[in-house]
Amino acid sequence: IFRSTCVFSSASYAFIGCSLSILFGANVEQSSNLNWKNYSGGTGTFDEDGGKWVNVALWARAISLYVVCFPAIDVMSAFPLNAITLGNSIMGFVYGRKIHDAEKNRIIVSLFRLLASLPPIIMGIFVRDLGTITDYAGTTGFIITFSFPAMLYISSRRKAIEKNFSTITYYSSLFASSEAIALVLFTFGAAMFLYVLSMIFYS
Repeated sequence: IFRSTCVFSSASYAFIGCSLSILFGANVEQSSNLNWKNYSGGTGTFDEDGGKWVNVALWARAISLYVVCFPAIDVMSAFPLNAITLGNSIMGFVYGRKIHDAEKNRIIVSLFRLLASLPPIIMGIFVRDLGTITDYAGTTGFIITFSFPAMLYISSRRKAIEKNFSTITYYSSLFASSEAIALVLFTFGAAMFLYVLSMIFYS
């Protein structure tokens, strides 16, 4: 399932990226949805004095508005869920086995969820350029995709050996179930994170 998901996601993103580059060329915005702000759907006329399309059909304007606003609406709907999940994860890390007692205290739960949700809001006040935000936030994908799963595998495998549990599961395979390969993936993710971060910082 994991391999199929990765292949499908990679193919979908590659198709979308190629389509945008062919259609808009060098005029692709940092946030590609903004390329639809002047979408007319073949209706209306271009006002050269005003530099915009006029008399555009209502359905074309509705499509333009939907595409332009969709990322903001999507983030607004997902942010509370992400904040709750991250807050709960941090609380679990701090309290460990006492997490169930901490979850009964509404003040503690609220404080950890605020701890998870306030930093991005505060940083968003000072850094308003979406391109800059996505440049830095995107670098974490290397850690999340390569390093964290490798760390989880190595930790779980060593814990299973320590508890005399079998390290072979239904999902084990010759290629994917190797601590050496996990170390390579961890190193690759960390190295790419540092490399891309340094390129962004010095550019």
